[in-house]
Amino acid sequence: MGRFRDLTGQVFGRLTVLERAPNKGERVCWHCQCECGNKFVVLAGSLTNGLTKSCGCLAKEKAIETGRSRVEDLTGKRFGRWKVIRRVENKGKQVRWLCRCDCGKERIVYGSSLRKGITQSCGCLAKERTVEANTTHGLSHSQIYNIWESIKQRCFNSNCKAYKNYGERGITMYEPWINDFKAFRDYVSTLPHCGEKGYTLDRINNDGNYEPGNLKWSTQSEQCRNQRRNIIVEYQGEKMTLAEAVEKSSIDYRLLWARYKVGDRGEK
Repeated sequence: MGRFRDLTGQVFGRLTVLERAPNKGERVCWHCQCECGNKFVVLAGSLTNGLTKSCGCLAKEKAIETGRSRVEDLTGKRFGRWKVIRRVENKGKQVRWLCRCDCGKERIVYGSSLRKGITQSCGCLAKERTVEANTTHGLSHSQIYNIWESIKQRCFNSNCKAYKNYGERGITMYEPWINDFKAFRDYVSTLPHCGEKGYTLDRINNDGNYEPGNLKWSTQSEQCRNQRRNIIVEYQGEKMTLAEAVEKSSIDYRLLWARYKVGDRGEK
């Protein structure tokens, strides 16, 4: 093994070595800061051999200078109601495009917003969906409409009490449903038990999103068994909740809970 070389404070290209980082196997690593402000970890050998000279910004700048920047030409393509007319001047490093909405309005839109579907119109689409959601067939005060609104509050409103158990955990709503109540209603209405007394909408995977394939109408007892706080035990070779084990064994819940707390598992 070669003698250790302290690189603290040294400059390699655009990188300044800040301090030593944890090794990768037997390879020495260093925390570095690029002139552009980015900080990341670099192998010592990559610094001293000149293999790494920046966080990547240097290569990007050279590509732009030599005309080799890989910017996809979006001219003529459609994104939602947008049709891309032509490229316009960048804003910083963000590529921008002049677009025309189906309603006739023109706007300058970031390329990333087009490709990711963040923007699909000048705003007219969201307005139409909101109006439709609030007026469609007088359902704005129906059970399904209230469920739709409650899901959005839990997933997107940080002031909602339930947000910590949903939006804060990364649980979200299928994007086409967020501003389109009719699309949401049309899907959940086809699921078994919709509209039946005693059934409410539930997620099949409690860690999954509100999206097609992960929703069903369940009874209150079914929903309770699907909660994260449920205790899972094994009884007669089958995994089940403690509540289900009570039903199968006919043993009082408090007695099974007491046994579970002292460490009894399985057939015990």
